[in-house]
Amino acid sequence: MSNRAPDPYCILRGHRYNINSVLFDKINPNLLYSGSGDGELKLWNIEEKKCISTQIAHSEGIGGGILSLQWLWSNNNSEISGYDGNILSQGRDGVIKIWSIIDNSTFKNTYKLETNSLSLGKCSSLSNLLSISGSGIDPTSSPSQVEIWDLKSKQVINKLKPNNQQLFEKLGLPMSLKLFYENDNNNNNNNNNNNNNNNNNNNNNNNQSNDQIRLCTGYENGELLIWDLRNTSVPIVSSKLHNEPILSFAISNNSTKGISGSGDTNIIEFNINYESKQFNITKTHILNNGGISEIKIRNDEKIYATAGWDKRIRIFNFKKQIPLAILKYHTESVYSIDFNSNNILASGSKDCKIALWDIYTK
Repeated sequence: MSNRAPDPYCILRGHRYNINSVLFDKINPNLLYSGSGDGELKLWNIEEKKCISTQIAHSEGIGGGILSLQWLWSNNNSEISGYDGNILSQGRDGVIKIWSIIDNSTFKNTYKLETNSLSLGKCSSLSNLLSISGSGIDPTSSPSQVEIWDLKSKQVINKLKPNNQQLFEKLGLPMSLKLFYENDNNNNNNNNNNNNNNNNNNNNNNNQSNDQIRLCTGYENGELLIWDLRNTSVPIVSSKLHNEPILSFAISNNSTKGISGSGDTNIIEFNINYESKQFNITKTHILNNGGISEIKIRNDEKIYATAGWDKRIRIFNFKKQIPLAILKYHTESVYSIDFNSNNILASGSKDCKIALWDIYTK
């Protein structure tokens, strides 16, 4: 591990509440979006190091605020997709909104969906589909259920829950979700990975079939499952990886390996074995302090980063499975991180600040 990790080269201030999500624009790497617990959505120009737009996107207060931000690869035809815009915001009240950016400076709300999901789990979107934890107010919805919504029709088209009653009862709430494309040979370079690391490949997403979409879900009991959306009752891969809720995970471009983090002290690297229908653990990194809020793999897949409750950002070599650096700046838990196409890393924290890091960019 490096003897001395670098300091951030820039600090962005302006939020008044904890920053729950940061997201780089996948077309313009100088644009950064951030969402906070009071419902503020901000647009930053990191080259000019300033905020250029602020929008109250979701209500504040109990059950309010922005839970997550995601990038949508639009096909530029709102009649086909059902929406116009590239930024999806998820409110803690279950409301989904989509935003377009006018002249790289102004937010415009173009879409709204009320899912009634009251979970703390972040949703995932891909193509015209949205996956989200089951409704918190629907008496027919069970805690472990995941709903698949069609964004155009605004209807639930699938509800995923295992028919194995013993497994179903112990899963608990879905805490983390990712829709991704998987080719039959598991060598697909168009995995959306919940907008983590596929900036250069997603332009081809429109060529993919919905039959190739899979959903990976991390549950409250530490179980990780992969679903084929055509079979809503039997997961195609499943393993218990953690003893605490899986709060975040990331999957490689070819959907054959990944990393998971939870409320425990382990960061786990794994291979996805579709034949044995299991996740095979290849490396366990043990931390002194538990809690990983988010994991992101960089676009080139050379490194990945984790956001920790212990105020630290950890950098790992993805291929060699070794730690490289621990980044220290934030004074509270780090809730969200993201890489841009120039390999700049942004981190958002409970301390209401965004740090920009230029590390291992060569």
